Amino acid sequence: MLSLKMGAAATIIFTVAIAYAEVSSVSIRSIRRERDRKNRQCFLRNNQARLHVRDPPWKLMMDIHVWFSVKDV
Repeated sequence: MLSLKMGAAATIIFTVAIAYAEVSSVSIRSIRRERDRKNRQCFLRNNQARLHVRDPPWKLMMDIHVWFSVKDV
């Protein structure tokens, strides 16, 4: 009778441990997914900021024009 109770207790403990491992792995996955999403947003925001710092297109055209003018001389 005692071994039957111990077997049942061991089964319950084992089941709870497996359920806990499943829940923790799901939460770890969701934490990683959230972290990756934030990193992606940060990367996009930084690239957007870098685009705004760039020179306007007309300055690039002027640089090309000056380069060709100097090259012809």
